[in-house]
Amino acid sequence: MLDPLVNRVVARTTHDDMRRMERLVRDSGLAWTIVRPSGLFDNHASTAYEVQEDQADGLFTAREDLAASMLAQVDSDAFVRRAMAVITTQVRPNIAKLIWREAIMAKK
Repeated sequence: MLDPLVNRVVARTTHDDMRRMERLVRDSGLAWTIVRPSGLFDNHASTAYEVQEDQADGLFTAREDLAASMLAQVDSDAFVRRAMAVITTQVRPNIAKLIWREAIMAKK
């Protein structure tokens, strides 16, 4: 219920900007990989995560897992000229702490 509201109203310009950026990258002729994490959160170490083409069915991506997945692509051509989605599967953030840290504390 909230996802359509957030995507169509609150984050509309962000999503429009993202689509334009992806179009520019795709049309560039370069060897690119677009990385699409879900909602980011901090964890102390990399854990189990999934990488799928285009979209993944998950809500959260630990920043450490995002970094590990990107480093794994340096020596791989699995996602060259493709988009990859990254989701953390082993741990989940505490939603209240996540909102506090990302929304409230970020403004200070």
